[in-house]
Amino acid sequence: PTTTQWNRLLDAVALDAELLGEYADPGAAGRVMEKWESIAATVNALGSAFKTGDKWRIAFSNLRNRAKRQYNYRARYHNGTGGGLPSPVQLGMSPVYSRVMEFVPKTQLHGHANVNDPLQGQHQGGMNEA
Repeated sequence: PTTTQWNRLLDAVALDAELLGEYADPGAAGRVMEKWESIAATVNALGSAFKTGDKWRIAFSNLRNRAKRQYNYRARYHNGTGGGLPSPVQLGMSPVYSRVMEFVPKTQLHGHANVNDPLQGQHQGGMNEA
């Protein structure tokens, strides 16, 4: 897909919480598939990549996962140098990846502030302690 196609897709997804999985009622799943088909028609009209609504849904999910993976990889290096939690722009991510990161809940990247890391809470004592 072209950058224009990605941006049109992201514009459409940004306007509708149901497309991000926030279903309001039992009939939402059917409506969501219709919405993806409508988005497919709009995005396909731009040329280059042609997909069904379901394929664009999968492409969006894959794009979001690739962006998260790149963010985490670059943020790990950034944090290792004492830089703190960076924004996608600070990490030099592409404009499309930076934009899709707006759809990723921060807790998926940084965890919950009030929840301890389970690996940090492991028992530190010896094997024979009761």
